[in-house]
Amino acid sequence: METFEEILNKHKGIIFRIVNYYCKDSDDKKDLEQEILIQIWLSHKKYNQEFAWSTFIYRIALNVSIGFYNKQKRQKDKFSNVNLFIETNVQDDIPLVVDEDLQLLNEFICQLNDINKALMILYLQEKSYAEMALILGVSATNIGTKINRLKNQLKEYFKEKKNGNR
Repeated sequence: METFEEILNKHKGIIFRIVNYYCKDSDDKKDLEQEILIQIWLSHKKYNQEFAWSTFIYRIALNVSIGFYNKQKRQKDKFSNVNLFIETNVQDDIPLVVDEDLQLLNEFICQLNDINKALMILYLQEKSYAEMALILGVSATNIGTKINRLKNQLKEYFKEKKNGNR
């Protein structure tokens, strides 16, 4: 029987990746990480052992992140007259990406809506369609369709960016 701390240490990479994709500002990252950890703590007694801890943690982390992102967006919309510059290419805690393709991939993911961003994060973590379906609460068929669309969008994005840079 693993302790709660051991479970979190084993799966902290999940939280790190999700927080870094949903937040740019280091203070927001800390707030979101704290909120995710609180929700995992509050929900861990409801954990169903039929599923992997990673699935449980992904589901909570993504749901909390989407809610956090939407709340942040609503707050920013209220203050739209304030000109805030948000740097989209560099994130505080992620090392500067030197490889052009990785940078383009990061830009692509950052511009996606909540569900598609979550799908790409899970896809890049090599989760199966079944695991993604469990985490996101949709059918595996729906996941497959969305992933194929995202792959096509990504190909177009890369083609556009690479042709535009020449």
